[in-house]
Amino acid sequence: MTRRTALPALAAGALNIALAGGLSTQAAADTFKVRVGAGHPVQGIAHVTSVDTFFIPEVTKRAAAKGHTV
Repeated sequence: MTRRTALPALAAGALNIALAGGLSTQAAADTFKVRVGAGHPVQGIAHVTSVDTFFIPEVTKRAAAKGHTV
């Protein structure tokens, strides 16, 4: 990695660490709005289809089990 490409990579890493530290507090809401984006249509791509058919229903089910609405 050259110096020209290392600086933006280090800056991006530092930003990620700062944001992760700031966002690591526990949420206290009963209702959550979650947006999932893949950049691909849902039909025909296995990993995108599984998000729509498994991941989203599973998150909704587990949140409901804890008394939350997604």
